[in-house]
Amino acid sequence: MSLADAGALVALLDKDDAHHAQCVEAMKQLPASSLVTTWACFTEAMYLLGVVGGWRYQTQLWQMRAAGQLVLVDLTVTETDRMA
Repeated sequence: MSLADAGALVALLDKDDAHHAQCVEAMKQLPASSLVTTWACFTEAMYLLGVVGGWRYQTQLWQMRAAGQLVLVDLTVTETDRMA
């Protein structure tokens, strides 16, 4: 699994993003496994994709999750307490 932040998720789906080609190429170099992100990154990516491409881009991100290409990780109470 590879960790992805909101910027990478947006760049993967938004063909007009300045980093789209780089992100698509980088994905080809990664092991054939799911991307991992947090709900916070997913939410930010949803907002940004809504701004640049509307529901069509947002739907693609949901489809990545449904297909298992993107895994959303929940933080536990213990992890959250440790961060503080």
